[in-house]
Amino acid sequence: MDNIIARYEDYLIHTKHASANTVSSYMRDIRQYALYLSGIDVDVLEADQSVVSAYMQWLQSIGKSPATVSRCLASLKSLYLFALSEDEIEQNPVHNIKVEKAEKKLPQILTGKEVELLLEQPRTSDMKGCRDKAMLEVLYATGIRVSELINLNVDDGDIYGIIGMSGAGKSTLVRCINMLERPTSGQVLIDGTDMAKLSPAELRRARRDITMIFQGFNLLMQRNCLANICFPLELAGVKRSEAKKRAKDLLELVGLPDKAKAYPAQLSGGQQQRIAIARALATDPKVLLCDEATSALDPKTTASILELIRDINRRLGITVIIITHQMNVVEDICNRVAILENGEVVEEGEVSEVFSRPKSSAARRMVFPDSDNELLSAEGGERVIRLVFNGAEAAGQPIIAKMAIDERIAASILYASTKSIGSKLYGKMLLGLPDDDVIVARAIKYLTKCENVFAEEAANR
Repeated sequence: MDNIIARYEDYLIHTKHASANTVSSYMRDIRQYALYLSGIDVDVLEADQSVVSAYMQWLQSIGKSPATVSRCLASLKSLYLFALSEDEIEQNPVHNIKVEKAEKKLPQILTGKEVELLLEQPRTSDMKGCRDKAMLEVLYATGIRVSELINLNVDDGDIYGIIGMSGAGKSTLVRCINMLERPTSGQVLIDGTDMAKLSPAELRRARRDITMIFQGFNLLMQRNCLANICFPLELAGVKRSEAKKRAKDLLELVGLPDKAKAYPAQLSGGQQQRIAIARALATDPKVLLCDEATSALDPKTTASILELIRDINRRLGITVIIITHQMNVVEDICNRVAILENGEVVEEGEVSEVFSRPKSSAARRMVFPDSDNELLSAEGGERVIRLVFNGAEAAGQPIIAKMAIDERIAASILYASTKSIGSKLYGKMLLGLPDDDVIVARAIKYLTKCENVFAEEAANR
């Protein structure tokens, strides 16, 4: 018993490259299951479907929620699929076992009185109590979680993507960076400076180093392009002649030297965004914040704006933070990415790593948004394996053909695509396999032996 569990844990860590939280969750469920089996004198590898069903019923009888029971079943399914792949068992005892689905509940909203009582709970007589109260206040006052304020570290010169669905907290987070939204706890550090501790005058000066472009461009319609670019320099007290010279240089930089006297209404959307970028660069900033800056643009114009931002980052060394819900934007330009869900950073890392091996459910929904549509092409009774390639060498291997020869497993290709993320070639493929646990487990084991290849079961058909 202990041997298969220890090997499975090693498999999760070193082969699946699961996160520490995922490993901890799986192993907690499995060890609880093993403890239950020891009480009835049954080995993990000897348990049949009736034993697993009895265990699920036992979990329900001791008051475990449907969500907990479903999670435990998923953990056991993963364990026994591993055991099948290792030829430790011949049949999967978890196959066809179903449990009650967890009821989806809307979050409760606290009343004003409940909020007051909550904020009164921490004892402010010591530093820990003051900290706890401050954390509660930021959660209530801004609607974002403390993890947003303390868990992101953007290096100089990064093009850093922050992505999430609408309402995830992206715009709130970016507004905290330049103190347009002022958090009541946590730290926003720019070059080691705590933005929250600056005086109003110091904050105004600091914001010259942290400029922003928006989805709606936000140009002054009554001013021509040259005057729009000069505007932040006027506010900073720069001489008019110097401001004009700077503005003309920036018009050259964004590729619109002939639009100095044109007004925003005379420009296309892409041209307006270029003028907005030039205006954002007027004060020679260190950080450029892009809040859905390409959402209102067509694909061709989006590509040209992203290329401009990449060129600015490369030539001027400006750190760029891109807030978006568009996966293609992050793929095209960012080197690192954070995934937000419900105001929390659920995953963060190199773009190529996150997009090839997403660990959180939020990241998986964004990386594989078309999975349901892709699976429609699967024949009835087929099992679907998702295959991800990370790197040109992996994508160039004939591993499907090799699997057919070496393992005598015939797979139908349901979907395939490749794209370049950064400097790496990234590819995705969906394979249809017979509805057989042993075959599926063997296929996944074979495919994951290949370097820079990740395989998992996408769905049952």
